[in-house]
Amino acid sequence: MVKLEKSQKEFLMLLLENENPQSIQSIQDQLDISRRTVYYIVNKINDIFYELRMEPINNKRGHGYYLTADQKKVVDSILHSDRTLQNLSPDERVHYLICWMMYPKTNIHIENIMELFDISRNSVFNDLKDLKSEIEKYDVSLYFDIKNGYMINGQVF
Repeated sequence: MVKLEKSQKEFLMLLLENENPQSIQSIQDQLDISRRTVYYIVNKINDIFYELRMEPINNKRGHGYYLTADQKKVVDSILHSDRTLQNLSPDERVHYLICWMMYPKTNIHIENIMELFDISRNSVFNDLKDLKSEIEKYDVSLYFDIKNGYMINGQVF
């Protein structure tokens, strides 16, 4: 399975969604990244393409970067096969945790969250902090019990 970073996914989605070559300036503006970061992302993706025995990302001088039809097919399949819980953004993890904690089937502890998302203990604490501030808007709270783990308290509806 191909592992892509968030910035690489965003870059590939941009090229996938556009028929015309994308200039570096356009990429910078749309992804809110620096010129140097664009070059870094292109190099990293080309390394992945090399491992997959694909041609590198095309760059038409004076026009920008683009993907061929064959590259678009492969990229599309990579992007759609890459949706696992380990690849969720922090915001997506927080929303997943909210749903999980509203109706838990088992006790939820730090170790369970670390294993589920394949993230560090510190990332779990950051996600829980974000979760707490998110649910406070709805007059519910995050509760922890050493025996029962984490849960959401309050009227959820």
